[in-house]
Amino acid sequence: MSSFAVVESEASRLRDFDTSKPRDESYYRDSRNVGLWAKKRAQEMGVDLGPRFEETVEKARTGKLIKEMSEKA
Repeated sequence: MSSFAVVESEASRLRDFDTSKPRDESYYRDSRNVGLWAKKRAQEMGVDLGPRFEETVEKARTGKLIKEMSEKA
């Protein structure tokens, strides 16, 4: 058996994401999924959340947001 990884772009993940489907536990373990639902819903509603939202999502995905929040507390 061979193992390989398929790299999927953020744009293709967003395109294929269905906000109406329930997610299993493994979905929430993958940090790449942070913000995906919000991005898709905003796209569906025609809302541009802007670069600040993108920055916040990236910080959340990398764990920097939690660190920043704990430093402020």
